[in-house]
Amino acid sequence: MTAGVIIAVILGGVVGSLARFGLSQHFPARPGRLAPGILIANVVGSALGGAVLGLAERAALSDEWSLIILTGFC
Repeated sequence: MTAGVIIAVILGGVVGSLARFGLSQHFPARPGRLAPGILIANVVGSALGGAVLGLAERAALSDEWSLIILTGFC
C-alpha cells in the first residue's frame, strides 16, 4: 500500500464524515424518533458499498479504489 492510497483513504473518511454531518444537520433528529439523516447515510452507504463490492468482484474496479471507497468514504 502506497502513501497515496493511505492519504486517499483518509480524505475519503473526511468526505464521508462531512457528508454524514451535513445530512444530520439537514435532517435533524426529533426526540424519541429515528434520526433520518443517519438513516439516509447508512442506506446510501450500504448501497454504495454493495455496488463497489460487485464491481470489485468483476475486476471492474481496482483494489485501491475499493479500499478508498469502502474504508474511507463508507
